[in-house]
Amino acid sequence: MRPHWSQIHLRPPRSASAPMWTILGRPVTCSGASPLRLAWLAPLSLAPRWSSLRAAHARAPRQRGARRMCRAAGLSGRVFHGVRRRFPEKSTVYLTGVGGPELEGEPCEVVGVQQSRWLVRFLHPRFNGQSALVPEECLNFGYCVRPVAAPGRPGRSVETNDPRTGRGLAAAQKIGQGQIIFEESPFLITTDDVNEVCRAFFMMTAQAPQGDALGTFNALSAGEGFSDEAIARVQEQAVEVLQAAMGEAPAEQLQTLKDVLLRWEANRFVQQRPPNDADDELRELRFAVFAQVSRLNHSCAPSADVGYVFQPFQSGSAVPDDGKSVVRAMRDLDAGEALEINYGPPQLLEWPLARRREFLQAQNGFLCQCRRCRDEANAQRREDP
Repeated sequence: MRPHWSQIHLRPPRSASAPMWTILGRPVTCSGASPLRLAWLAPLSLAPRWSSLRAAHARAPRQRGARRMCRAAGLSGRVFHGVRRRFPEKSTVYLTGVGGPELEGEPCEVVGVQQSRWLVRFLHPRFNGQSALVPEECLNFGYCVRPVAAPGRPGRSVETNDPRTGRGLAAAQKIGQGQIIFEESPFLITTDDVNEVCRAFFMMTAQAPQGDALGTFNALSAGEGFSDEAIARVQEQAVEVLQAAMGEAPAEQLQTLKDVLLRWEANRFVQQRPPNDADDELRELRFAVFAQVSRLNHSCAPSADVGYVFQPFQSGSAVPDDGKSVVRAMRDLDAGEALEINYGPPQLLEWPLARRREFLQAQNGFLCQCRRCRDEANAQRREDP
């Protein structure tokens, strides 16, 4: 059996008083790392207080008349519904306001839900896989890595490799306006926090090749066109993460994390959830990365549109494909026609050329060369004296 990712990256010390780990292949003695920056690397030796947690044991006899606990059954793409929050199965969440200061920020994996209480499994090896029932309001979402699944309605799109736009997708057949081209659930979901992106990357690395999330992620666009300012910002973030965890930022590890963060920024989509989700009230943005949707190139005259389908709340249930993306044709498409979407807000399509390009360069790392932008740029050059 393949060891759990936390046991790969979090190892007990061999002959030192301070804990030692391996991060990106380097041994690290970490006596002063910030537990809030990389919580799953934090050395915690104090025994936890269980005054406000109910321990849950996998083999405990079930009492007659007890409420049913909804658990994952090894399927991908399912989302647990609580009272007002949704967590994808096997999400990494963090405890807050429960169990005393020793458990603040403790990482756990979502196992199931019982209405307003969530069954979570502690990820740190010192808990020996123990689980607990936690109130819904005491969990903060971090990230979720899923197995890569084939998109729904296969056969309507094919991969392309254009010298100008790079890898993308095109219609494999004639598609009418409004028709669904394909549906897909994300394989990576994170909050808007570079620390969670890095944790998710470490998890994908430890899980490879299971589900091949790492290979799929690395095959996406690397975001080479970001401005110097954006690259400097990302490098600063990578340095901060490494220094918090290792006390230094070696060049090789720094380059790896910088590439990860740039690839994430170039391929992420805001996962827009229904307005009645408590996560939206908490202003907890979630970003999704897809195997196929993230390959859709941008155009300022898009041929397709991406939307999300969220099911009504079914408290205490595991709902399949909740939050999946649906790609539809915005007009009639011929076979071989490029499938392109708008990366920006809807009003971007009404902006002048310079503003559109400035936005896309800053947010997505490329100078837009779609047909509309090229035509408008050529027209401006002809008008210039």
